[in-house]
Amino acid sequence: MAIGGTRAAAWNGSTWSARTTLQHVMLDVSCTSRSFCMAVGGGVAGSGPVSAAWNGHRWRALATPDTGCVPFCGLAGVSCRSSLSCVAVGGNGTNSGVGFLSAGLAWNGKAWRNIGGTSQGINSGMDSVSCARVSNCTAVGQFQTDTPACDCVLAGAWNGRTWTGISPSPSIQGNPTSVSCPGPGRCLAIGGTLALSLTGTTWQSLTIRQPAGTTTLSQVSCWQPAGCMAVGLTMNTTATLPLAELWNGHTWQVRHTPVP
Repeated sequence: MAIGGTRAAAWNGSTWSARTTLQHVMLDVSCTSRSFCMAVGGGVAGSGPVSAAWNGHRWRALATPDTGCVPFCGLAGVSCRSSLSCVAVGGNGTNSGVGFLSAGLAWNGKAWRNIGGTSQGINSGMDSVSCARVSNCTAVGQFQTDTPACDCVLAGAWNGRTWTGISPSPSIQGNPTSVSCPGPGRCLAIGGTLALSLTGTTWQSLTIRQPAGTTTLSQVSCWQPAGCMAVGLTMNTTATLPLAELWNGHTWQVRHTPVP
């Protein structure tokens, strides 16, 4: 299942087909079977978190609790292990001097509950989450500090009860937009030209391939710690082209991507 804005499309192994238009702007989707997907996003102008469940035939809007919207908030990422277990993450904007705060929700098959999130600095938000097990999820995003000035990598681990901060130390500049964890404590996160691997609670910076022009990686999916595919785009003076890079556990390798 793929989503973009208010539209959704399903893949049957051969072709894509349009599915019922969603009521809100959705930013991420996670599927555990052909009869269960969870999509999350934000309301109009980021006014509140929204979610919808797919049952194999149609989407159903779900009651999604307010995560502390003052004055706006939304969900950016979701990961499900089954139709009875999902974790969604995002951020809240505030009118106070606090700025943005991370937010999270957990799904038990019947309802969402507020689980908060990992926050640090003056502004923070979580953009992506990946659950290797029901009670083992890793979320990534960004936080900001004034002294020293830093737009830094934010990371947190969810054990089914509480969040634990596992941001890189010392801090690393960057904004990871996607994380994939093929096993507990084994993750890979990417965003722009940033790539990080996680082993336990230790992050390591990785060097991606950067074809001529401006390179931006936006999504990653791993089937094992030494097997991941990241996608994005590369822009030069004449064209914007799709980009795919394969991680083999040691190096990134650019893979041929057909141009639509």
